[in-house]
Amino acid sequence: AVSVCFALTNFSSARIRLIYQATELIGGEGKEGGLVVLVERWTPFSHDHPLFSIGVSVSLCPVDEIARSNPASKSIEWITKRKHIYSQKNKDTYEVLLTRKREKRGEEREGDVEVEVLEGMGTNLFCVREDNTILTAGGTDVLPGLSASILIDSLFLSPTSLSPSSPPSPLPSLALLPPPPSPSPLSSSPSLPSLNIIPPPRSWVSEFSSPPLSLIIRPPTLKELREAKEVMICSASRPLVPVTEIEGKKVGNGKPGQIFNTWNKFCLLLLKQQSEFLC
Repeated sequence: AVSVCFALTNFSSARIRLIYQATELIGGEGKEGGLVVLVERWTPFSHDHPLFSIGVSVSLCPVDEIARSNPASKSIEWITKRKHIYSQKNKDTYEVLLTRKREKRGEEREGDVEVEVLEGMGTNLFCVREDNTILTAGGTDVLPGLSASILIDSLFLSPTSLSPSSPPSPLPSLALLPPPPSPSPLSSSPSLPSLNIIPPPRSWVSEFSSPPLSLIIRPPTLKELREAKEVMICSASRPLVPVTEIEGKKVGNGKPGQIFNTWNKFCLLLLKQQSEFLC
């Protein structure tokens, strides 16, 4: 169905959205839901676009102001709510990162709170600390992005991981995906499907293994984000974008860093290896 819809548009490149409409949204009791295939004209950024060599600026927004009922679901309700936030951002701001307050971890005094950074309005977030530890939120706190899941699967969880010296992640493959929801009248799927990513060729490993990296699935704190040497965001339509400024303050030296450049090159190779034409 997707291939047919794409072919009918005559677009050379497009963004395709699959929208599932539940029974109650289709006119009431007794009427079945359906799947809507939305094809919109879209041209991806060229690989030499300034966005990748200069980086982007982001701002912050407390998640409490948006009241997401289910962060792990890409619902029409969420897409509608975030439009209001996007409409208020500065024209030079590329993305808005969502923050929330929580009690401090570790041995800090009970009752103290800190701010942690979850994800972008339409992107997942990677924070690179000075010790080359990558922090990214997971579970039901965020929307499990396709690009972020593929990166984690390929770089840290595949047999040809880019960081073989790092301790193995205790999380299963596709660490960003939350546990399957309990069955409901509108959903009888017992589990989420695997992406079945083909492991990168072993010949790539030596090229992308420096510096060794480790991965922790948890949101970075705002302090960690401001002190990070690199910050990156990604989405299905924009595989990886360097963040070089957060609310007017530089990230690291204010330029895309070594890890971004390495990961970006890896993404381009992986995209070439895995891509399939719809028609």
